[in-house]
Amino acid sequence: MSSRPAALHSLVHSASTIDSDDARVRELGKRYDEDYFLHQIGDIDEPYVRDNPVWKAIFARVAQAIVTELSPKTVLDAGCGIGFLVQALRERGVDAFGIDISEYAIASAADEIRPFCEVASITDELTRGYDLIVCMEVLEHLPAHLASRAVENFTRHADAVLFSSTPHDFREPTHLNVQSTEYWVGLFGSRDFFRDVDFNASFVADHAILFRPISDLPSAVLRAYERRYWRTENEIRELRSANTTRENGLAEEESDESLTLRQTVEDQQAQLEFLNERVETMKERQAELRRLLVEANEQLLRRDQELQVQGREEIRLRDEEIRWRSDVLRERDEEIAWLRGVQSELDGLRATRAWRLVSSWWRLRARLGSLLRIRS
Repeated sequence: MSSRPAALHSLVHSASTIDSDDARVRELGKRYDEDYFLHQIGDIDEPYVRDNPVWKAIFARVAQAIVTELSPKTVLDAGCGIGFLVQALRERGVDAFGIDISEYAIASAADEIRPFCEVASITDELTRGYDLIVCMEVLEHLPAHLASRAVENFTRHADAVLFSSTPHDFREPTHLNVQSTEYWVGLFGSRDFFRDVDFNASFVADHAILFRPISDLPSAVLRAYERRYWRTENEIRELRSANTTRENGLAEEESDESLTLRQTVEDQQAQLEFLNERVETMKERQAELRRLLVEANEQLLRRDQELQVQGREEIRLRDEEIRWRSDVLRERDEEIAWLRGVQSELDGLRATRAWRLVSSWWRLRARLGSLLRIRS
């Protein structure tokens, strides 16, 4: 198995300045934290952690299929998460690397493969070429113009791209650009990368596609689609023949059961029409709920502004009360200081000889007054 050179350069070019798109990509990267990987990633209700055997088995199967079917020497997993596929490929002798915008994901990679994984965006210019770039369920997380930028990046640096992006999962809050396979075929096609119609990529997902560059257009594309068309036509003819034989054998044996089946089909058709009407009604209700939500949001904003104004007024009144209390305390401290000064002067006066003489005279006078009152 290939080992990584000690002084291997970064997998992407570091931009000298970060434009608004780069900043947005890195801001999106903050969404993919521990909570996302434990509770929100994928349709599998399993935590996305290193020691989970379910995820290990899934990526081991994908890695084995890549090695068996494509035999690449160098692979980049674009959006590698915590590095399951990078590890599985390296265990099978492939010089594999990974990049992911999530700092949490790269920090959570296994110690033995962390040197081969890097925090970077798939929109950053790659520093080298690869036999194969794998991008599984990643581009739907980017806005459309950034997804196009990532496709251009891949096609500049890969001999083939194994690609999948969900065409129907609109529920995931981080899915910003869910599109059909036709959309992605158009993007790759604008870069002269086309579906390899002879390759079955369903080991990744039903909607997965292997894109390869085709230089001798249109003849190569025509030949490839002719092969697929011929196989499909043969399958259709065989199915029609088998179906015709079966229909001929059953035509004279139509019974109450077949009539019941026909009635069931008609009932299901009626039910389908009813459900379509319900869907339209629900769409109208959804629009009404969206309008109410907008109104409620506006009311909340107004209430928030009112509370902010009220809060500022309460703060002003509190500050005035604090200043008043501070003035009262300051005046009290000044009065106490004055009284202490008077007390000090009085203590000094009491310590003089004159005060002692006057005090003695007043005591003598008080006694004489008492004697005079007693005799009278």
